Amino acid sequence: QTEYIGYPVINSITAMGNYIYIGGSLSWIGNNSLFENLARFDKTTGLLDTTWFINCSAVSYISEIVAHNGKIYAAGNYSQIGGLNKNGMAEIDTAGFVTGKNFGISNSQNEALVLNGNTLWIGGNSSTIGGQFRQRIAQVNINTGSATCWDISGSGVGNVSYVGAICVQSDTVYTGTPTSTPFFKNFKAFTGNSSYINIGNDTVLCAGSTLTLNAPSGLTNYLWNTGATTSS
Repeated sequence: QTEYIGYPVINSITAMGNYIYIGGSLSWIGNNSLFENLARFDKTTGLLDTTWFINCSAVSYISEIVAHNGKIYAAGNYSQIGGLNKNGMAEIDTAGFVTGKNFGISNSQNEALVLNGNTLWIGGNSSTIGGQFRQRIAQVNINTGSATCWDISGSGVGNVSYVGAICVQSDTVYTGTPTSTPFFKNFKAFTGNSSYINIGNDTVLCAGSTLTLNAPSGLTNYLWNTGATTSS
């Protein structure tokens, strides 16, 4: 079964459960003018799922969608989606409702979205992401929507109009920014651990006691306040 999409510019496709989700700049989806820019299809039948309806009448386009723990995360160019005020980033549940989660983004254009564990990397044209000063790109906690401590605002990334592509691999984040042809001419790599370092639970020590802290193995460099450069 094939569903037809009007003025088809599909920017992103992801799968979750029994459904395929699509996002883009779409004037109508599945021969239904009520559905635009964002929708899901049944994997088995290939038909538009009309029970999952997101009001996208105020959405210019959806640029990226990812799925995580029963939620869809949609980045794009909009200030309102599903009847709620959202600056280019929203969390949507399986029933088709936009949740109240606030990603604290200052502008309405978000072009890149990458899921990495329990964090999301968001790229766009904002100077505030996750409620913190983060120029064009940030890592946010997917559960809270708040920015992590990862911050490259002082790197000069704020001089570009927006971040349009992100790739996260190990401890390196690669970003693509718009410029003259080709798109990746202004390609930059920023190093630094892409996640929180978990050194265990808080521990109360009695006088004279000692505790060994262990950082994850496999990182490029280690430096403790004692001057030690090993992983523990």
